[in-house]
Amino acid sequence: MLNVANAGRLEQADHAALLTLVETIEALSATRTIEDVAAVVRTAARRISGADGVCFVLRDGDQCWYLDEDAIGPMWKGQRFPMSACISGWAMIHGQTAVIPDIYLDDRIPHGAYRPTFVKSLVMTPVRAKDPIAAIGAYWAVGQTPSPDTVIRLETMARATAVAIENAKLYASLTEALERRAFLLRELDHRVKNTLASVQSIARQTLRNTPSPADFVDSFESRLMGLSRAHELLTRQGWGKTDLRAVLEAALQPFGGLADPRFTARGPAVVLTPETAVALHMTLHELMVNAAKHGALTAPSGQVTVVWRFEAVNGAPGLALEWVERRGPRPGRRGDLDLPAQGPDLPAARAAVGSRRRGTHHEDVRMTAAHNAPRIMIVEDEALVALMVEDLLTEFGCQISGSFGAVDDALAYLKDAATPPPALDGAVLDVNIGGTMVFPVAERLRAAGIPFVFATGYGALPRQGFEEVVVLNKPINPLLLRDAVEGFGKAA
Repeated sequence: MLNVANAGRLEQADHAALLTLVETIEALSATRTIEDVAAVVRTAARRISGADGVCFVLRDGDQCWYLDEDAIGPMWKGQRFPMSACISGWAMIHGQTAVIPDIYLDDRIPHGAYRPTFVKSLVMTPVRAKDPIAAIGAYWAVGQTPSPDTVIRLETMARATAVAIENAKLYASLTEALERRAFLLRELDHRVKNTLASVQSIARQTLRNTPSPADFVDSFESRLMGLSRAHELLTRQGWGKTDLRAVLEAALQPFGGLADPRFTARGPAVVLTPETAVALHMTLHELMVNAAKHGALTAPSGQVTVVWRFEAVNGAPGLALEWVERRGPRPGRRGDLDLPAQGPDLPAARAAVGSRRRGTHHEDVRMTAAHNAPRIMIVEDEALVALMVEDLLTEFGCQISGSFGAVDDALAYLKDAATPPPALDGAVLDVNIGGTMVFPVAERLRAAGIPFVFATGYGALPRQGFEEVVVLNKPINPLLLRDAVEGFGKAA
């Protein structure tokens, strides 16, 4: 009768263990991270094995990482050990389950690591027989030989765990891919809108300085082709930094490039950011077109020399670039050289060689403009866009107190002018300045009580806390910019 009762209890225990195993597999199928997998396994493995503790161990290169545990006492959670120095490493290296009734009689066990714990016996099961990626350790406080059924259950759980880990990795990979896709779409939108803003600036400046529609089409198309070549160069560089000589070669390419004996170029290696590279390319394009139409290249013996060097400006590091034309026609009046056609991009040249990077303080404008004209600061790293904003604000009757192409330069200006407070009535801030967010400048302006607006190619601001600030999307609508400037006056 007693044997029958024992058999019944064993059957019930087996049924409960089987039910737990099924529930564990179901729970593992719903996990999305390795941590979720470990949390399910550590609890379920104790239930189906009756162990006093369970560790979930991940293979991390040549180390065993004890990621999680569920036990009657502390073991090794969070610690890492060499694969060759612990039983979990042995199980993963050999792809075999280790059943150890007495840990102190087995030389595979690092006895020193086990003495502070309750462990006397264990089963270590690799997760995936071929090229194991983890292990499940079950531990007992009383020495014993775990039953074959217990070992089979742990091995079955290990197989389900292997699938769950692979699913978690796949889910993480898909999530990362989707996040990267969303990031790339945001960056593409930002870059396209900045490009459109540059085209907008080129169009406005070209229209201002051409006498007829035919001249406008000729000049505008030429500049668009120049912008296209600049973008092509940067695309080949992955829109990373590029060398000044490569920018010069791309700008001169329609006229023969640096291989043409009419051109001479020399200077040190200089690495440019994408924004500066575009500005410099457009500047060189303007100079090249002018040389071809009215300068040295109109004469058979004409020569163009481009020289650049590092040069300190007001104690700050800078880059000086010289464009020298020789053996060309004798220059006449200013109009004879068609200099207005260069006008749109000459400020871009200043940006490219570093003066605008340190900021342009328009003290002369501040002194001569009308006393009540709003004083505006601009922070924008795209030189063509900054130029257009300057022109628009000037048309609206504003003074340009400073134009900066770097966050640090704008902050330095505000700090230098902090006592007394800067003579500003407002600011126009691009959000992304060469990969650095402009928010520290915005916070400084807010603390000083100076109103500002954001101008951005992003669809939405990538930071909370400025919900009340007007956002001008690029390409900038001049009417909305005018309304914003009028709002500065009301705020003051």
